[in-house]
Amino acid sequence: MSHSKEIISYMNRLGSEAKEASSVLAQASIEQRNASLDFIAEAIELNRDKILSTNQKDLELAKQKSIGSALIDRLELNDNRIDSMISGLKIVSDLPDPVWRNNRSRSNSIRYRGKKNESSFGCRRNYL
Repeated sequence: MSHSKEIISYMNRLGSEAKEASSVLAQASIEQRNASLDFIAEAIELNRDKILSTNQKDLELAKQKSIGSALIDRLELNDNRIDSMISGLKIVSDLPDPVWRNNRSRSNSIRYRGKKNESSFGCRRNYL
C-alpha cells in the first residue's frame, strides 16, 4: 500500500471516529463534556515532553521533504503553544453550556427551542 493510501485510510478512519465521538458528546451532560476537556488538558500536560520530541521529529521530516517554512512554523510546537492549548481547553470548559439552551432568539426575531445540534427546530416568527 502506498504511503498516500495509508494516509487517506487513516484520515477516513479518524473522521469516522470523530463523527461517532461527536454524537456521544452531544448527548453528554455539561459536567461530562467539561470533564473530557479537563482530561485532555491534563493528558497534554502529562505528555508534554513526548509531544515536543515527536513534533521535532515531524518538523525534521517536513524540512527534508522541502515543506514551506510558513507551514513548518504553523506545525511547530513549543512550550508556549502547548500552554495555549491547555489554557484554551480550560477556557472552553468554563463557558456556559451551548448545547442545552432553550428558547433562544436570533437578531432576526426568529425564536427556536431545542438542542443546538438538532437538525430541526420548532421555529416561529416573533412579531412583537
